[in-house]
Amino acid sequence: MTITSIHKDRLLEMLVAVDEIFTKHNIVYWLDGGTLLGAHRHAGFIPWDDDVDIGVLRKDFDRVQEVLEHELPAALSLQSNTVDASYNHDFIKVRDKTTTNKSSQDFKYVEKGLFIDIFPFDYVPRSSVLRAVHCWVAQLRMFLVVSNKEHQMSFCATTNQPNKVLPFKCMYFFLGWVPKGVWRTLTALVRKSVLNKSHIGDGYCIPEYYHRSIRGSDTYFPIQKVEFEGRAFSAPANVDLYLQALYGPDYMVPRQELHTPHMQDIENIEVPLTRA
Repeated sequence: MTITSIHKDRLLEMLVAVDEIFTKHNIVYWLDGGTLLGAHRHAGFIPWDDDVDIGVLRKDFDRVQEVLEHELPAALSLQSNTVDASYNHDFIKVRDKTTTNKSSQDFKYVEKGLFIDIFPFDYVPRSSVLRAVHCWVAQLRMFLVVSNKEHQMSFCATTNQPNKVLPFKCMYFFLGWVPKGVWRTLTALVRKSVLNKSHIGDGYCIPEYYHRSIRGSDTYFPIQKVEFEGRAFSAPANVDLYLQALYGPDYMVPRQELHTPHMQDIENIEVPLTRA
């Protein structure tokens, strides 16, 4: 689904509100993912994009949640695993209360409006072996804590991957009884075991992108400014290397077929975007 210009204006208002809060509290952030790609390629939203992506360092992540919980405008809300028991992701969302949608990704949440994803970025090991181990731990947590096991097994059974159903069932049988908090703790310990600060990525919360998200620290810092929809927002130091790592060397070629829609049948709920 391609969202309307009205909804993109709303997303921009949300981004401005978050930028103002981060600036007030000296929190370093940068545009990430499709939002950064849109800024670099279109000087604004990718025509078919329907959300906003932001990155912050893990060391600032707790403070980010705290200030957003207390200072977001009244028409916005924080969605995290500390304020919503049904939300198990390791990243957080800023949700718009003035909209709602019927996406299957959001059916279990109270807040279903337009959103900004805020991803925590961690230092990652230099060793390719350790990276493989860390990625496996992150994938294990994703499967046992976040993912819908029944949906995954059904999907594999009806595609060309039915051989994956039995391994999934066995893994869930032996490991599914372990409390979810154990997997969160294990992932946190793995992250904290990294002592070097030469490479950064956000694959601990999105294992699918673990290896693609890894870049040298100098790709991120010092933060610069880029234009997005006529405004200046924070961006990584080397946008070209950042986007190449994530999307490949031909990232400037538009490819709508690679986009995963987040919103479906958006409905408006008229609430002014004002401070609480």
